[in-house]
Amino acid sequence: MAAVADLQLRIVENQGNAAALVSYELVSTQEDALEKRQYRELIELFGVDEGAGEDGLNELIPGGSSETTLNFESISGPDRKRIQLFALPTTAIDEDRNAAPSVVPLTDEIRARVTLTHIIQPVSVSSNVVRRG
Repeated sequence: MAAVADLQLRIVENQGNAAALVSYELVSTQEDALEKRQYRELIELFGVDEGAGEDGLNELIPGGSSETTLNFESISGPDRKRIQLFALPTTAIDEDRNAAPSVVPLTDEIRARVTLTHIIQPVSVSSNVVRRG
């Protein structure tokens, strides 16, 4: 089964805009290629609200998700390095904007998550034809 390795998130902000770059290495087995397995790749950015003064809810960043299908028959070599760029307004990554007022200013914590879901291909086989009458 495929796996994710070395998942990294980088964010650069400039004049009200943010670029969030998610990169990871796609690790697969020989069976993935031999069986031509397909996976649904879901990349999500979310705000982490787990510290003191936070609401405890990790919420998805608006505009911070991407979904595609990966076909292991055609993925090899450098294609195993996956990169996704999200162009967002900086207000989208201000994940504490609705937080209650605090004596200590809250910093924004953003995390990326990659989910690979194996797509099981339906199998359909037809029987022989039976004639009657």
